[in-house]
Amino acid sequence: TRSVSDAVGITESQATGGLASIFNYAKDNISTSQFSELSNALPGLESLLGSVPDISNVTSEGGLSSILDKAASYSDSFKSVNELNKQFEALGLEPAQIMQIVNSAKAYLDTEQGQEIKALLVEGLGKFSG
Repeated sequence: TRSVSDAVGITESQATGGLASIFNYAKDNISTSQFSELSNALPGLESLLGSVPDISNVTSEGGLSSILDKAASYSDSFKSVNELNKQFEALGLEPAQIMQIVNSAKAYLDTEQGQEIKALLVEGLGKFSG
């Protein structure tokens, strides 16, 4: 989380919550066995997921957020993206920072042993278009 915090220019708490939200999104978009592989490769991932921010008090105030709320009722894919956006909002982050954190995490995983982890994360984020 420290490298993500430094790279993106956010607090470590925001980096932790942002990474938790991104991995949670990925978890919902890959198979159970793939997520199990990811969890085995990243010790502490399950506990990190406990840092996904609560979005029960996040409300949409018009614009794109309102549109995503409506679209979310019709599509699981839109629902996942909408929840991820709201989680970032709850952390005081902009939705545009999602890709900054993803790219920072992917760069961190650009080691030989991180390539398999990175491939699973990228597959899990495949439906997210930014």
